[in-house]
Amino acid sequence: MGFPNADRKEYDRYLEAQQSDASFVETVKLEITTAVSEALKNNKEEIAESALIEGAPADFVAKITGLSIEEVRGIAERLGMNK
Repeated sequence: MGFPNADRKEYDRYLEAQQSDASFVETVKLEITTAVSEALKNNKEEIAESALIEGAPADFVAKITGLSIEEVRGIAERLGMNK
């Protein structure tokens, strides 16, 4: 038993389209996740910059932003500060 050739070809095309659509959706999800992660990190870095400029200590900035102390020190260095 089985599919007639024409039906089988149509079914195979349908499966390929479904797989292609699923692959596209996964790619878009990954791109969105990456973009959101980058935006959140940029926001944390902007907050860190503002806090450092206002005189907040690096350890406090790390605590409130969730950035590592090394990242905060790197931002301070980039701003020309020695925190």
